[in-house]
Amino acid sequence: MTKSDQSQVPRWRRIGFANVIAFIALFVALGGGAYAASSIGTSDLKNKSVTTKKLDKKAVTGSKLAKGAVKKNKIKDESVTSSKLNDGAVTDSKLSDDSKSRWAVVSTNGTLDRGKGVVSSARFGAGAYEVIFDRDVTECSWVASIGAGDTTDIPRGFLRTALRGNNTSGVFVGTYDTGNAASDRAFHLRLSC
Repeated sequence: MTKSDQSQVPRWRRIGFANVIAFIALFVALGGGAYAASSIGTSDLKNKSVTTKKLDKKAVTGSKLAKGAVKKNKIKDESVTSSKLNDGAVTDSKLSDDSKSRWAVVSTNGTLDRGKGVVSSARFGAGAYEVIFDRDVTECSWVASIGAGDTTDIPRGFLRTALRGNNTSGVFVGTYDTGNAASDRAFHLRLSC
């Protein structure tokens, strides 16, 4: 080999002790943080050290919550609105029986005395009434009875009920005297949906 050939061959420097220590320190520095993060458990955290401000907006999802973790006493009033609920999230089976029931007390002239979930009531003629509720009642069952109305004396008679034509939120009530003639009567109507 000539001198010119030797100038083309790279010369390797000897790696010294200081270089080895520098490489080890570099690898420990790069991998040490990852090791520390993976070894921190819930017992290492102080109470109240992770606050709402420190959490990313999407950090806590429904799938990360334990069943029963969110109870009604932990929900701020008016924080769950209908716009925040998915379609079909609240079904009738998830509602209390009281929230599913609707009822009306109607006087002989068709005026609504009191009720729950009732939009209106009206008298169309002798013994012919309509009660409109705040929801579709086609899948509901109902019970009606002759009521005292404007007096303490309950007149004898009977009544019939049916859905009100094309109005899916209306119930027709027909009241009759003991001779089967249409006659004005106060009545009570209760729906269970």
